Amino acid sequence: MRSACALRRVTTMGPAVSRAAAAAAATARKAPLLSSIAHHQQRRRSVVSVVVAASASSSPSSTPASSTDPFARFAEAQAALPRPSLAEEARTLLAAAKTGVLSTSSSAGGHPLGSVVQFALPSEAASSSSPCSPILALSSLSAHTRDLAADPRCSLTVLSPGFAGMEDGRVSLTCVAKKLENGGEEQTAARACYRSKHPDAFWSDFGDFSWWRLDLVGEEKPNLPAARVVMGFGRAGSLTSTQLSTASPDPVSAFSAPVAGHMNADHGDAVLAVARSATGLGERVVKAAMGRVDRLGFEVELVLASEENGEYENEKKESKRPLSKDAAAGERLRARVAFPQPAEDRKALKDRLVEMTKAAKGASG
Repeated sequence: MRSACALRRVTTMGPAVSRAAAAAAATARKAPLLSSIAHHQQRRRSVVSVVVAASASSSPSSTPASSTDPFARFAEAQAALPRPSLAEEARTLLAAAKTGVLSTSSSAGGHPLGSVVQFALPSEAASSSSPCSPILALSSLSAHTRDLAADPRCSLTVLSPGFAGMEDGRVSLTCVAKKLENGGEEQTAARACYRSKHPDAFWSDFGDFSWWRLDLVGEEKPNLPAARVVMGFGRAGSLTSTQLSTASPDPVSAFSAPVAGHMNADHGDAVLAVARSATGLGERVVKAAMGRVDRLGFEVELVLASEENGEYENEKKESKRPLSKDAAAGERLRARVAFPQPAEDRKALKDRLVEMTKAAKGASG
């Protein structure tokens, strides 16, 4: 009997012991890979921390970085570059976006209800309201319309076009909704503005639709925050309705996507040369892609060669080949490149890029 029990124990435990041994062996095989991944993640966090810390401090009395640390010099230089104000970036984002998430107090117990809506900003000449008071066309069949009728307090969260991650911009507006008078002058102006932004929104003329305006909180108390703005890591803050309404959208933002796409597709070598020269990282940069463009400069995503892995020379020689996100080329980080003078229109934007390309190639030559 005891022998049978012992046999049962051995037979039963055998698969479990085998699985445990296999798992331990797999963990041992993964250890070097996990260690390498952790090392690269730690280095990336270190680079981001340096950039964010330098951006948060603009005091001229701060201790200068060591001349032997290129990343510290890079972070200090980035913090000193001119860039649009937070209010200007928020206005630019709102002017470019077409949709947002409207959050209302749900009739089901008052819990927040979020729904995607289309919106348009009113023309300053056609409305007496704030130029940042979104216009909505809402159906009486929608739950959020009934919610606003019962409690006009709401918020509208707007993501930057092409939003892909936490490094991209978003604006959250705190508002009070107002239903516009049917057939009134303001409703007519609101409809014209909305249909200009959304020409295919024929359904907005259906009988169950009504026009609404979202007024920013703080119109009567200008110091009360009306917007929360996040434009990437280390760049965030609150704005009053006055700050947001008096700022102007960037004049070249409408050209940002086509210009960046053209430069990356047809002039990648020029973008790389400018990035190497402007960031001060030189040939450590093996790949560069132009991102968002504004009147004062543009963002660029850099891929850096890894000197620790002994692959710097190989990456430098093969800088034109595409690099995957997990390539051994080292860190990826975003940087800013400033124009020598502001670009107020598309022609000026082209002139600045040509000028910077020639200067960068001349310096490298």
